[in-house]
Amino acid sequence: MKKVLLVAVVLAFAVSASGKKKEIDVLREQVAALTAKVDSLEKDALAKSLKSAQELTEALRSYADMKAMYDELKETCEQISAKPQFEVKGELCSGLMLIMQNYKYGYADANGKIVIEPVYESATDFNNGIAYVKEGDKWGIINVTGQAIIACEYEDIQNFSDEIYQVKKDGLWGFVDSTGKIVQECVYSEIGSKLTKDLCRVYENGLLGFVDLNGKIVQECVYTDVKGGYSDGIYQVRKDGLWGLIDSTGKMIQKCVYSEIEHVRRQVKSAPVCLNGKWGLLDDRGNVKVKPQYKDKWDALRVVGYN
Repeated sequence: MKKVLLVAVVLAFAVSASGKKKEIDVLREQVAALTAKVDSLEKDALAKSLKSAQELTEALRSYADMKAMYDELKETCEQISAKPQFEVKGELCSGLMLIMQNYKYGYADANGKIVIEPVYESATDFNNGIAYVKEGDKWGIINVTGQAIIACEYEDIQNFSDEIYQVKKDGLWGFVDSTGKIVQECVYSEIGSKLTKDLCRVYENGLLGFVDLNGKIVQECVYTDVKGGYSDGIYQVRKDGLWGLIDSTGKMIQKCVYSEIEHVRRQVKSAPVCLNGKWGLLDDRGNVKVKPQYKDKWDALRVVGYN
């Protein structure tokens, strides 16, 4: 019974060592210690302390059992050492660390136990319970159990906002939510920078539009340009060669009918605009202040006392 228990403990230790080089080294030291103990059983010295041949037989049997356990332990250690081990490639995050084995990526826990098998071409550390993984040439997202929350079917995946991801398929970009549900089909050639805290630029067929932080369309891609600098929270947009104004939510303030819209002169809270060759003024919120009727923008500005 004691022998069976000892062997069970030894084998359990050996299994736990399979992912840890330090514990394998400890196992080797134990083997060496057991070897020294077996070798110290000098049969002549042992025989002198025995009172009968029967006791000598029992001692030799114990020696044989110990030697057999040593051989078994040594073989287990050699098998562990011969087995290919994984390489740790990342930090312990969400209870798992990124590993590589046979040039494939997976995840192990803090005890070195492989939790998610190394089957991926590339992968990232877990962050907030998710990790980006690559199967073949396609990316997806998994959780800590290895379950795919976004299938590996995209050429690229990037975080867009809370719970929303921008994904690339067949060279075009779209949006999915954290369950993999499509929010916007992959139709955009580019997802650009944010225009405001609530709006982001998107491009389709060379034209510019806007989506909100949920990836939903605010303005279809109809503009050729957008720029700030008019006044706080107001932006200039160009369509068919003419300029208009939108606010920070994408709402149209002035239709694209002006050949020029200049920035607001803060002194008079007015901006010169040109319509059909005539100049007028808009106020700092984009409302018409002076109808376009002057040949020169300075004439329009003088109406509100700007010199």
